[in-house]
Amino acid sequence: MVEKSNTTSSDMYYVNDNALDGYTVSALPVNLVEESRVASNVFQAYILVAASIDVTFVGRYDISSGYFGASYHLTGTDVNVYDNNVNNFNYVDHTVNSVKANFASGINMIYFPQDSSFSQFKKPNISSAGNYIAMSHRMNVYGRSLPSGTLSQKSVMVNVTKVYATLPVSGFEDVLSAHTNVNEVSEVDMNKAHGFIKDTGLGVRVGGDNETLVKFLNMHKYEQESILDGFGENSSEMEKRDELISRIKNFSNNRVVVELPKYN
Repeated sequence: MVEKSNTTSSDMYYVNDNALDGYTVSALPVNLVEESRVASNVFQAYILVAASIDVTFVGRYDISSGYFGASYHLTGTDVNVYDNNVNNFNYVDHTVNSVKANFASGINMIYFPQDSSFSQFKKPNISSAGNYIAMSHRMNVYGRSLPSGTLSQKSVMVNVTKVYATLPVSGFEDVLSAHTNVNEVSEVDMNKAHGFIKDTGLGVRVGGDNETLVKFLNMHKYEQESILDGFGENSSEMEKRDELISRIKNFSNNRVVVELPKYN
């Protein structure tokens, strides 16, 4: 969370310099993404409850080439500093939960805390070290060999969504209620949701799988339990993700419906 008083701090960056080749680790010009900033000295603490990144190709489709790559990992580089290592795409690809997707499918990433400290309130507008966080989360996406013109802002659309639970400073407690719908989400429910995302490898996936997951979320509880029965035993994160998507797509509802006779 970044306050309006700080115009040089952000935790989102992109690089589209012509020297970016995907192989060389070098300090290329970095573009800082301005976030929607909050008024200064309003919140004393926050928790990132949920976040997602959707990357969609919206350029020309008459040429079919290229792909997106993505990964989600921890790093010792502070959250307020760009990590030059990701300029080498192999660094992204060699992460345990990495994924590659056809340019037309896009990428979707969902945040989940990889350390218990991320379930605790943090101070806004401060470094990772200032919040006693030894490691910061990194959600990385790159595009390689995409159709021409992809350096234009009109070719790749990135949607970033963040949901925070917050604690206002004492002077704003009567204006900003601490009892919002987000703040009423219990820590148990939040940890359960984050745990499911982590255990199923769904933190990073091909964007085309979104409809499949919506299908799963709309299923009855016993149908979900049927799909998850024996799921992911001795499997890697990538294997879990692929197995779950396959199970959902191939799920067949074998319920027997019995109609009782109608009496007048």
